Parts: sequence; C-alpha cells; structure tokens
Amino acid sequence: MKADRTFLILTAQVWIYFWRRRIRSRENRRSKALIAFIWLMQAAQMAITTRLSSIHTMELDDTPHFYGYMATDWALYTAICSFTTSLVHGVFISRVFSLEKSLYGKRRIMFVLIAFCVMEQAFGLLSAVFIANLSDHFDYNVMIIWSISISLGCSAISDVLIAGTLVYILCKYRTASPG
Repeated sequence: MKADRTFLILTAQVWIYFWRRRIRSRENRRSKALIAFIWLMQAAQMAITTRLSSIHTMELDDTPHFYGYMATDWALYTAICSFTTSLVHGVFISRVFSLEKSLYGKRRIMFVLIAFCVMEQAFGLLSAVFIANLSDHFDYNVMIIWSISISLGCSAISDVLIAGTLVYILCKYRTASPG
C-alpha cells in the first residue's frame, strides 16, 4: 500500500516535470531521457512488487515451486533496485565532479564516491544472482543476506558522502546576498 502511494507521488512529479518543461525547455534531451528511464524502471519494480504481494493467493504444492516463483521476481526486483540506485548516484556524482573541478580545479572525493557506487552495484547484482539461484542451504542464504546488507550499506554511505560533499562545497563557496 505504501509502495503504491510512493509510486503515485513519483508519477505525479515526473508528469509535472515534463508538463512544465514542455514549452520552454532548457534541459537537454539526455536529462529528460534519464528521468523517463528511471520512471520506467520504477514502474517495472512496482509491477514486480504487485506480483510478489499476490503470492498468498496462489496454491503452491511444495517448497521448490515456491522458491522458483519467488526467486525470479525477487532477483529482478533486487537488480532493478540496485541499478536504479547506482544510476541516481552516478548523476549526483557527476554533479559533484563538475562542482569540484570548477571550484577546486582538482578532484578530492570523486574516487571515493565512484568506489562506493561500484561496490553498491557489484554487491547488488551479486545479491540478484544469489537470489535467482535460491536454495535451502544455510551458507547460501547467509551469502544473500550479507551481499544485500553490503549493497545497502554502500548505498547509504554514498548518500551521506554525496550530500555531505555537496553541502560542504556549496557552503564554502556561498556568496552573501546583498542586503
């Protein structure tokens, strides 16, 4: 239910973005295509979420059928989530890069941000692969839990580093308004 509302809010934001920029658009086509692509990825993720939430209506006879049904959808969901998050982080990392280059003339935190984004993507896709091959083996399930946790941790660290870097750069080079 909360996912439905969140997707509705995202859809409204995308619609407003394209509606307002239809007449006098200064944004390039690449930015618009990126926003449309992210929305499509979220729409696919919402469809998978709806499919996963309907598992209680199905009558599955045994555990392997249950794992087979869940594993494919859950792996797709995890891969899409990982890719979308890395894509959004990549956009913000490029903004940090352009700000650092224009203000400092060199890159200070760029490589750290890229490293966390790559780790996030690698462990996210590793999680999707582990989930797609889901089994009852305990060690295998531990690998799934750890790869998901590391991917989410790298994502959170990337968020904090990107936000902190942008705040630092913008506050350091802020100009006072006349007044």
